[in-house]
Amino acid sequence: MASTVGDAGKQTQNDPVAETPRRRGRPPKRDCGPDGEHAELSRDLIIEHAVRLSREVSLEDISIVQVAKDLAVTPATIHYHLAHGRDELLSEVVTIYMRHILHCFDNVEGDWEERVRTVALRLFRVHIEFKGVNAYLMKHNKFRLLQTASRDDQDLGVRYMDRFILLFREHGFDIETCVINVHQLAFFIASCAQAEIGRQLPAYHQKYLMQELSSQRLQGAPYFREALSDFVQFDTDKMFLTGIDILLRGFAAPKWKEKPCAGRSSKGRTTDET
Repeated sequence: MASTVGDAGKQTQNDPVAETPRRRGRPPKRDCGPDGEHAELSRDLIIEHAVRLSREVSLEDISIVQVAKDLAVTPATIHYHLAHGRDELLSEVVTIYMRHILHCFDNVEGDWEERVRTVALRLFRVHIEFKGVNAYLMKHNKFRLLQTASRDDQDLGVRYMDRFILLFREHGFDIETCVINVHQLAFFIASCAQAEIGRQLPAYHQKYLMQELSSQRLQGAPYFREALSDFVQFDTDKMFLTGIDILLRGFAAPKWKEKPCAGRSSKGRTTDET
């Protein structure tokens, strides 16, 4: 029998009290309103949780309902902190991802090919770290270049593209060729990262393939049979490193069609920066 506390502070033995049925499932969700109730749940904490999710699942699978469920609040609470809802949430996650991306261009040493390899490898690692963002941007254009939904910050996707183009521009490529080369390299990096994230390369399935690809199955495929040993050992490192070399060889010797951007140094910063 449940007890209640009145003015006397005690319940007498003869007082009938209706027992409150126990609720099943999760505890009651917290809500948040203009009065600041449950202020411990901030906008930054919501975004941080979404960033953690983006390291495991695709952005397209992250919803306001799921985030609210994870944080034991109502969807209205999330909307209170994020006025633009899911678009703002995903935009902020991609913005944080882009901050990591921009750092890939910092303090890059060596000749031009060494700088391209260094930047490409750094980008590759960030893509894998944010596997959910990479998976989303491989399929969708939204937030790829423009991220800001509610703030006045410069879109980091624009700055990323500027740094990427400069990597080729400072080596003497004309603008049209810069655009072509940047897209080739960017999609190669993202594709390699997605193959690694999805464990799609043969090396991850080497034992299975060697068991299943019997001589009978390889009849009529003499070239594949000859290549089988190398094929089943093909992993991300081989694909990425050899692919970068192939791309670099394919980037023809540049010729200026116009003057380079004024005020840019060979290290990718404006000459008036300190």
